[in-house]
Amino acid sequence: MRRGELTGILLAAARGADIPVGDGEPPKEGGWPTGTPNVGSHVPFGVLEAGAAQGISRTVTAQANKDFSANYTLSTYAVRRDTCDELSYRIREALKGITPVEFTGFKAVHVSFSSIGAIRKQGQVQPDLWWMTDSFDVYCVPVR
Repeated sequence: MRRGELTGILLAAARGADIPVGDGEPPKEGGWPTGTPNVGSHVPFGVLEAGAAQGISRTVTAQANKDFSANYTLSTYAVRRDTCDELSYRIREALKGITPVEFTGFKAVHVSFSSIGAIRKQGQVQPDLWWMTDSFDVYCVPVR
C-alpha cells in the first residue's frame, strides 16, 4: 500500500477546512507569525501524523492482497479552548468526507475516529495555548 499517497489525500482534505495543517510538523503559516509567543496574532493550526498501518487478511491464501487499517493522529492548536475544539471538529468532518477514494491499488472506504482527544492548556506562554490530539483509522481495501 502506498501510504504516502494516502497521507497526501488526507492532508489535502484537512487543508480544505480552511485551516493550516502541517505534515508531521506545524505548518509555516500557522502559530505566531514571528515565532515568538504573544507577538502578532496567533494563527490556529493542525498537524497530521501517520502512525502504524496494520494488514488485515480476509482470506486464507498467502497470495491474497490484504486490507489495511492505517492509523493517524490529528493535533489542533489555538489560543482559545472553544476555537481549538471547533477547528478539530471541522477537520474531522473534512477527513470523514473523503471516502470512498481510490489511490494506487487501493480504495480508502472508511475513516473512523477512535478517540477525540482531551483539550489541554499549555500555560507556559501568554496567552495560553490550547491543544488536542485525535486518533483515527482509515480502512483500505485492495482494488480488485
